[in-house]
Amino acid sequence: MTGQVEHGVFTLSVRDKGRGMTAAQIADVGAHMQFERRIHEQQGSGLGLAIVRRLAELYGGELTIESEPNQFTLVRVTLPASANAA
Repeated sequence: MTGQVEHGVFTLSVRDKGRGMTAAQIADVGAHMQFERRIHEQQGSGLGLAIVRRLAELYGGELTIESEPNQFTLVRVTLPASANAA
């Protein structure tokens, strides 16, 4: 996990080396979404990324996801560095 401020934008990045996500799965991220549940045990309700995306949007930012199946997933949250910028 890394965080940095550059050009008035705060970016928080989280990367894992897990099973990754396909482009279709990234496009389908939303409330109560869990992928390949029959294959992989998953705890939780499938709300995490949907909540983070909505919070970022409320504060004038965004959530982006990059992933390579069977390699990694990189999730970035960008927010204005100043409350006045939102």
